[in-house]
Amino acid sequence: MISYSSDRNIVGGCLGAALVLLLFNLLLGGFCFDFSLWALFGKDIPWYADLLCGLFLGQFVIPIAFIAWILSFFIAIPFFV
Repeated sequence: MISYSSDRNIVGGCLGAALVLLLFNLLLGGFCFDFSLWALFGKDIPWYADLLCGLFLGQFVIPIAFIAWILSFFIAIPFFV
């Protein structure tokens, strides 16, 4: 039988892990969204819009930014030029 205090610790740990993952997605996704938007289209939007877009599109934008970063060693970026 699990006592009340250990139940609360389990839920608190899960919430803490979810918050850390959301913060990671927010910051890294926002940075990668900004880089991808600039590298692929030559556009720039305000930082708070980058963070918001990174929060929802982070799982797609992070690999795109990584590929664009690797390609930047061989091709001049931004790619639209």
